[in-house]
Amino acid sequence: MKKILIYGDSNTWGDNFFLGKRIDDDKQWANILQKKLGSEYKVIQEGLPGRIAGNFDIEEPYKNGRRDAAAGHDRHGHELRPRDPHCG
Repeated sequence: MKKILIYGDSNTWGDNFFLGKRIDDDKQWANILQKKLGSEYKVIQEGLPGRIAGNFDIEEPYKNGRRDAAAGHDRHGHELRPRDPHCG
């Protein structure tokens, strides 16, 4: 089985800012992708509202996406192979 780790912010998490709640599971884009890809793939949704890539001067350091990318991979047992050459 191939695994796809989707690492991102509130969009990845499924946040609906206007309603103040999370988007229904069947309407979150990561789950739609899982359904389209089928059982040969496992889509792992690793979203955190407020996560920012590469900003080291924020008050909540746990939301620094660039620094935390490796930890997201480690939590799911993946080897870190970023597609963006600027990622940690």
